[in-house]
Parts: sequence; C-alpha cells; structure tokens
Amino acid sequence: MLELGDLIDSTWLLLGDFNSIKNPDEKLNGAPFTSKSVEEFHDTCAYLGLSEVQSSGCYFTWTNNTIWCRLDRALINSAWSHSNWRCSADILVPGNVSDHSPIVVSFFEQNLVLSKPFKFFNMWALHPDFLHTVQAAWNLNFWGKAQFILCKKLKALKPSLKELNNFHFSHISSRDKQVKTALKNTQIRLHVDPLNSPYVKSQRAQS
Repeated sequence: MLELGDLIDSTWLLLGDFNSIKNPDEKLNGAPFTSKSVEEFHDTCAYLGLSEVQSSGCYFTWTNNTIWCRLDRALINSAWSHSNWRCSADILVPGNVSDHSPIVVSFFEQNLVLSKPFKFFNMWALHPDFLHTVQAAWNLNFWGKAQFILCKKLKALKPSLKELNNFHFSHISSRDKQVKTALKNTQIRLHVDPLNSPYVKSQRAQS
C-alpha cells in the first residue's frame, strides 16, 4: 500500500478486507487484538492520507458466529475532497459465498443534492410529547463506538421529530418564510417613507 500510494496523486479508492481493526470496539470476543497491528494500520492510513467512506448497514463485517470484527472497509485518499465526486458505502450482511460482508460503494456528483438538510425548531422542545419522542429513540440499542451509536440514535430520532412537526406544527417553515417576506416588504416601504407611522407600527408588530 505504501509503495503504490507514493505513485498515486489522483483519486484513490481502496476496498476490501484489511485484516485489521482500527479501534478496540471493532472486535467482540476472541483473543485480544494486538496494538502493533492497529498502530501499523493507523500509521499507514495517516501517511497515505486515507479516510473511511461514510457507510451505513452492518458495523461488524466478519463473524464466525462467536467472534465479530470490522475488518472490511472502503477508504479514500485526500484527493477525493478536491474532486467533483462523493461516495458512500453500504455494508451488507454476509452471504453464502463468504463470511465477510459485501460492500457496495455508490458515487454521486458533488453538486447533487441528495436530501434536504434537517432543521431543528426550538418550539418542538415545548411540546408535551417532545421528551417522550426523544426518549423512545434513545432507548434503542446499537452496537459500536460512542460516536457511531450517537449518530444511529440521532438518525432514528429524525423521522419521529418530522412526524411531530407535521402533526402539530404543519407548514411552519412556509409560514415563517411568509412572515419574513412580509417583514422585509414593510422594512422596504419604511425606508422609502420613514415618516409613515403605519409602517413603523406594522414593522414592530411583525418583528
């Protein structure tokens, strides 16, 4: 990997079984992992500027039904951040051919909008069902390191909050946009005619 990486200055994707974990929580049961192999893997990735592709699906990629390990992964080099492409990996469950998980990598154009960004509204926290909604997602069990578990719980909470918003605060974004537009129009009229008292009162009421 080191010899090949020194020859590559363009985008580079590495996919497969690296036969080593990167963190202690990537192995369950079996003999203790050796810190040397983990350090070598970390040092190699750091030297080549490799980072993991954002993934979903299975956390552990190999098992003999007694030991679970995350050995398979998709890595990209730093040149990807300067390219017009982004990618994501879907880690599937092992099949009949191998005891390793297949990894499917999808590529997207950098300017392609996959989904609308999630927005949190402070008014949700005032609703009597808010704490119950959050608690239900936080009681779900996930395996993995703390950051992975947090991301999975937040992802599980997202549709519940959207449902809470649609049921109790429907179209709040559009209504907020309408009010902001009305305020902006009033401010424009006020700048044109600053001595007009009705515009002053209207601006104070809308703000």
